[in-house]
Parts: sequence; structure tokens; C-alpha cells
Amino acid sequence: IANGKPAKGKLANLLESFLLFVRDEIARPSIGSDADFHHGHDDHDEDGHHEHGHDKDAPETFHLADKVTPVLWSLFFFIVTCNLFGLIPFVGSPTGVFAVTIGLALITFLTSLISGSFMHGVFGFWLAQLPSMELSFAISIVIKPMLWVIEVMGLFIKHGVLAIRLLANMVAGHLVLLSVMGMAIGLAEAGGALFWGVAPVAVLGATCIGMLELFVAFLQAYVFTLLSAL
Repeated sequence: IANGKPAKGKLANLLESFLLFVRDEIARPSIGSDADFHHGHDDHDEDGHHEHGHDKDAPETFHLADKVTPVLWSLFFFIVTCNLFGLIPFVGSPTGVFAVTIGLALITFLTSLISGSFMHGVFGFWLAQLPSMELSFAISIVIKPMLWVIEVMGLFIKHGVLAIRLLANMVAGHLVLLSVMGMAIGLAEAGGALFWGVAPVAVLGATCIGMLELFVAFLQAYVFTLLSAL
């Protein structure tokens, strides 16, 4: 990474494939190219030089998106690792704790707040929460404050939902797994021939749920990272 040389080795290539996926399929499409942040502006800077991002013949650049990508990388790999811990017996998944998921959502919120404040200014960031509308002055003084409050509330609610979604999906898988295995354990304690019919089904069901949880471990990391980028 420091020298820009190609990745060598199986682990390095595996890591690079995940990194490029998060950058090229999540961060850049969700945040947009540099040209998306200059719509409606002049194609020349203060010195009169033509900006690279405005040249229609030049390739798209993603400097702004790439600045935030390391945060998304960190979130993705942290969540994947924590989710996979849940598949190891007696270890448990840290993302099954609300304090962890709300902490991750808080990181997303602070990244948005700090990045937006640098781009638009502290007051400009909060004013930008209100979408532009062509309204008369009399209607604006009534409608716009109400919409601004709704949009700001929505900003906080969306990050709260981000934390709850990850928590609920991880806890739900563990509860289903415990329920399936609990049937066999309950019948084993009660005794009887019914145990020998339920136990194989419970083990097979738990195996299938375990494979589903393996898929969900990566899926929820992808979903959280995608929503954070958006």
C-alpha cells in the first residue's frame, strides 16, 4: 500500500479484493465523483486554471470519496470480524450488543458531520439539510422551518435505525439457532423416544441456520457500510 506495488500472496490478494469492492462498489458510487460536487459552478478555479474534474474528456476522479473510504473500510472489516466471532462457540458476537452498534452508528454520524462541516461550514451543513424549494415568502416562513426540523430529526433517526438494524439482524440469528437447538436439549432432559427423531432435525436445522448466519455476517457488514456511505 505504501509503495503502490501489486499485492503478492493469497492473503494480500484476498484483502485487496475486499478493499477494492468496498471502494469501487460502495464508496465511489454512493458518494459520487468530484464532478458531482461542482454542479452549477464555473469550470475554472480562482487562478483561471481548468479543473480536472470538469473536463468532459477526462476520466472521473473520486478524491472526495476516497478520503472517506478508509473509514468505510474500517467499519466493514470491524463488523465482519465481530459478526464472525458469533459463529465461534463460547465467543459471542460484539455486534449483538447495542453499545457496539450505536458506537458504529455514531462514527458514521460524526464522519458525516465533520466532512459536511469542512465542505459547507458548520452552519452551512445544518442549513443544507433543508432541500431547495421554490416557494413564496409567506409560505416559506411557515413550511421551511417545519421541514428543517423534520429533516434534522430524520438525520438522527436514520443513524439510530442504522444501529438497531445491525443489532436486530445479529440477535435474531442467534435466537433462531438457540430455539432450534433448544428443542433437542429440552427433549433430551425430558427423555423418551421422541428425542431421537427431533435431535437429527435440530442438528441439521442448526447447521443450515449456521450457514445462513455466515452469509448474514458478510451481508450485514455490506449493508451497514453501504448505508453509511449513503
